[in-house]
Amino acid sequence: MKHSESTHAHREVDFERRRKLMVALWARGSQFFGGLWEATYGSVGEQTIYAWQGATSTLTEQQLATGVRGLEKWQDKYPPTFGQFRALCTAQDQVRSNAIGVGHQLTHQVDRQAVKHIAEQELAKMRALAGLE
Repeated sequence: MKHSESTHAHREVDFERRRKLMVALWARGSQFFGGLWEATYGSVGEQTIYAWQGATSTLTEQQLATGVRGLEKWQDKYPPTFGQFRALCTAQDQVRSNAIGVGHQLTHQVDRQAVKHIAEQELAKMRALAGLE
């Protein structure tokens, strides 16, 4: 197999894996918000999920799991916008930056471990829903 063929095959696997994670995200969003999730963003087969898939391509699976955990705690009755969801995904990163910036490293370490543990649990649920485990 040539390098370009190998790279193309790798991209297809990554695309399919990300697609499965987005389907799992849609399922979790529907669990948390009922019909409002699909009323806002459409069903799994509609274009919005592809837009989210592309727009989240720079996020790690860990960040996506953190975002899904944030959906569970979302206070508004309406689902977050994509921008708000992305902020939920990167909230752990922002906490880390802020904590280091003001010298709260010990508190940050405890918070980071708790968030990491929760995100890992959420990621396992998403992978199971997506059939990746």
